[in-house]
Amino acid sequence: MESTAVVVARTGSLAAGLRRSEPPRFWSASDDKVGGFSGAIRSERQQQLDRGKNPSAAPSPCDGARIPTLAAALGNDDHVLVVGITEHGGHAFEAVLDHGADPHVLAFDRGYAVVHPLDANRASSGELILRLLVRPVVDETRPESRRHGRDAGLVLGDDVRPSVRQRFAAYAVVTSSRGLLATEYSGRTAVTGRWGMPGGGLDDHEPPTSAVLREVAEETSQLIVLGELIKVQTSHWVGRSPYGTIEDFHAVRLIYRATCLHPTDPVVLDQGGTTESAQWVPLDSWRSVSWTKNWRLLLSELLQDSSAT
Repeated sequence: MESTAVVVARTGSLAAGLRRSEPPRFWSASDDKVGGFSGAIRSERQQQLDRGKNPSAAPSPCDGARIPTLAAALGNDDHVLVVGITEHGGHAFEAVLDHGADPHVLAFDRGYAVVHPLDANRASSGELILRLLVRPVVDETRPESRRHGRDAGLVLGDDVRPSVRQRFAAYAVVTSSRGLLATEYSGRTAVTGRWGMPGGGLDDHEPPTSAVLREVAEETSQLIVLGELIKVQTSHWVGRSPYGTIEDFHAVRLIYRATCLHPTDPVVLDQGGTTESAQWVPLDSWRSVSWTKNWRLLLSELLQDSSAT
């Protein structure tokens, strides 16, 4: 028996600021565990669910009634609410996705395993709605909670309190007759010379599908046909931003499949950003590229049949 989980998020003014003035950060994080924002925020509707009460008369997850409290705590960052819905339309669970948390772990802790993401869309209010197909946990083990990372060599004094940031971004794994579309990170990141997939942060009120189409065009000059949402990936680390500030950063990435019907030589149109160059990588040699750790792990899952292990 399967059911559906819905993640509702509001992108505040910070998301738009990150898009234009603070590019995505892709630090190489170590496994050092650092203390972070606990974000123990629960809506009245969530408290009712935790107490076993019927929340049917409570506001819709998209009504925005709970956003001011959470936004104040997160500094106007994204608001994320995970709602489990049974195949019969009932609510299986509802919980705020705390800063640094992962939807797969959150769902499991409420008795559900995520099968795969379904889609991500904006409500008319601007809230982001991400639907995940889930099923009741049977004999699965709890998904591993990744420890907080930290920039290599970063030493924090006792008086340093990192700024708390949570950010949604959308990326595309684009294939064509020329191979896999890859982008090289520029000197504005801490992974200069490493490679990943085109994509970036969502502008305020921008649908994820529109964001990924825009980002691919800006970073590679390619026109693509967007496919299904295939992965929701999170990272949580403490590091230094390109502007020198120390951040406790929670990245939530929406990753899509895509195809390019008429591939051309990639050109970076958005000069001066986090993308240094772009190229098509033959599928049979994708493993030879110097990917970031996160992208190599993801591509190993998605392209396992494209080349020998």
